[in-house]
Amino acid sequence: MLAAPPLTLYVHVPWCVRKCPYCDFNSHERTSELPERAYLDALLADLDQDLHWVRGRPLEAIFIGGGTPSLKHIVIFVLGVFVMRSDGCVINDFADRDFDGHVTRTRGRPLATGALSAR
Repeated sequence: MLAAPPLTLYVHVPWCVRKCPYCDFNSHERTSELPERAYLDALLADLDQDLHWVRGRPLEAIFIGGGTPSLKHIVIFVLGVFVMRSDGCVINDFADRDFDGHVTRTRGRPLATGALSAR
């Protein structure tokens, strides 16, 4: 059986300072306050609908394109990536705390060794 290929994710930011004449993407000139909350809600709903295609495949890259986000949004995104990555590690370590001690690669983790309590 063929292995499914790894995944990449493209996130399109649809707001621009001005619409380029050659651009075929769904994009809009920024004329007022951005509907960021509505956009993020729609983006997360779209990702949730496609989650069944993931099937355990690793995510190898995330591309962000379209309009140029502000520095504030880039910083929030990058911080979110690191915070959620560490959050996922903590959840995984807690879930596997009774199993990690039996695996060479994970037996030195704080919960597995008893250096850190689950309480």
